[in-house]
Amino acid sequence: MRRVRDGIYCVRLEAYDRNANFMDMDDLVADESDWKMNLPEPQTFRDVTSASNLPPVSEQDVTAYLQQHGTALDSSASKLYNSR
Repeated sequence: MRRVRDGIYCVRLEAYDRNANFMDMDDLVADESDWKMNLPEPQTFRDVTSASNLPPVSEQDVTAYLQQHGTALDSSASKLYNSR
């Protein structure tokens, strides 16, 4: 059993050596600002739960928002909205 297990580890090490081309990442990123995200402070976020007070949103508001993005409410979303 030990011989088989050692052989598996050797195969894994050989595969790792073949994939060692990912070691030098400095060449891939020319400018670090290309991949940095500007995130707001975590305190500006809040959880929305069933106990949260939300402003009323009409179906026309939702439809107008979705039209800006080229989408529309499908039948299952309309049913969910109307069931609330």
